[in-house]
Amino acid sequence: MKKRRDFPCPAVLHNIFIQKEETICFRSEMRIKMKGQMQRILHFILVFLILAALIKAFTVDPIARILPSEERIAANSQWKETVGINEEKGYYEYSCQIPESIGEEIVLGINGYHSAVSVLLGQEEIYRYHDEFREQGECWKWIELPENAAGRMLTVRLSYYGSGYAPAIDKTVYLGDKNTVFLKILRENVYVPLEGCIMILSGVVICLGAVILRRKLVTDVWKGIAYLGTYIFIAGIWLITDSDLMQFITGRVAVIELISFVSFMLMPYFLLRFIGKMMIYRKKMIIILGRLHLAYTAVCIFLYLFRIASLQQTLLGVHILIVVSIVAVLKIGVEEIHKYKNREMKMILAGLAALIAFGGIAFGFFFSNIFSPYSLFYGIGILLFGVCLVGAALERLRYYLVTSAKAAEYREIAHKDIMTQMGNRVAFTKQQETGTGQKNKGCIVLDINNLKNANDEYGHQEGDKLIVDAAKCILEAFAGLGWCYRVGGDEFAVILNTVSEEKIRAGIQRFEQILEEQNKGRKIPIEIAYGYAIQRDRSLSSQDLFNEADAQMYAKKLEMKAKKNIKLSQSAGRE
Repeated sequence: MKKRRDFPCPAVLHNIFIQKEETICFRSEMRIKMKGQMQRILHFILVFLILAALIKAFTVDPIARILPSEERIAANSQWKETVGINEEKGYYEYSCQIPESIGEEIVLGINGYHSAVSVLLGQEEIYRYHDEFREQGECWKWIELPENAAGRMLTVRLSYYGSGYAPAIDKTVYLGDKNTVFLKILRENVYVPLEGCIMILSGVVICLGAVILRRKLVTDVWKGIAYLGTYIFIAGIWLITDSDLMQFITGRVAVIELISFVSFMLMPYFLLRFIGKMMIYRKKMIIILGRLHLAYTAVCIFLYLFRIASLQQTLLGVHILIVVSIVAVLKIGVEEIHKYKNREMKMILAGLAALIAFGGIAFGFFFSNIFSPYSLFYGIGILLFGVCLVGAALERLRYYLVTSAKAAEYREIAHKDIMTQMGNRVAFTKQQETGTGQKNKGCIVLDINNLKNANDEYGHQEGDKLIVDAAKCILEAFAGLGWCYRVGGDEFAVILNTVSEEKIRAGIQRFEQILEEQNKGRKIPIEIAYGYAIQRDRSLSSQDLFNEADAQMYAKKLEMKAKKNIKLSQSAGRE
């Protein structure tokens, strides 16, 4: 005899199934997590391998480099200072014997703020530069040496702006093959112009955005965006014109120098105006500093025009104003963050900190004779500062858009009847006041009959349903002819955008058909009296149209009431 198998009860089976289902879900979640972790690990390994491969690739000796600079440019150790400071004339003299292996097309490139430069090949003077008023600014003196220059002694006599400062010869003078010297200058200055072009394009885009959004934004917001765009645009111009490459492209050294200085002087003004717009509580100090920058720019240009002082001599005042402005922005910014939790100021101060940090690194390279990374680090600081400023502007724009959307929502609620989703009395009155003349070409006034009786007999819930259903009928019939409003408890109005009686009568006929369909099977029938008036005389006001339509509506109501009484009398007589 077979042994009977004991089956667990249904409750036990249910618990077993639940436990199995939970185990399966847990295992599925664990698999998903493990897959996600494995994917992240693979991504990390891939990025690490790519970076390692790039580092290795940079260590491989290039075979396509035609003119190595270490072979085609005279070494720093080959230059000797032959004459010290001459207090009477204020110049420094350096000499170098031109190497035989330096190349055939030899050039001498001299850069700096020099009042005068004199170059001698042996005892013969082959080049002279004189800029008494320093209108050329910092520029390259590009001197091509004769073919028989190799092996001869070359002497450079430099007169600097500021007789107590003699920069190292490797920062101001390059002697070597023409192509190699130019490529070295290009390599040292290529980063900043590219960054300047990016900033100019960004500034143009931001300014265009401010113009496009002008009518949709409040004045402070769109003006703040415009100030930011202008600052970024001018900063881009300064970066490009401050680069040595512009001299080789245009040849107009004095023009480039003037544009560079003017853009540098104007940058703080637009930056301060932008920061002022980002502040919750306006500070007079920011406005005053901005005006001081403009006034000092005007003074500097005046001194330059009449050769009273060179642009370089006025730089100290610009730097002092910039330092004062930075201190003021930091002080006011910290107050804004502490008192008003201003997120935009947090971003601005973060950008300012990045600019100061990278600017400090750049100047550290400059003064430690490691010249090449100077412009790169300074450019990175400006770029990060610009990114933070754009972030602050976007945060203010986001805040405004969110606030505007909420305000629009509140306005909509304030002008909407919650029960029927029509415009309310406030919206109707506003439309009457602002939409007179051609817009308000007519008016229909409607009133629900016997609403009080419905409330008393069936309750207010049924009365509310009667109002909602009546509103749906009105909207379905007249929405195409104008704007529908609930102007009272049981009273509605339509402001018409047409004076065609044919269209209005067609709408009323459609309305009566809709009511007839709606009343089929209803416990409480919807009865609505109506009247209309149209603009036959341009002198009629919106209120006149409403009064005329209202009078017709009451006449219609009395007519409907009289017909109803007659029907009731006839029914009573038949009984």
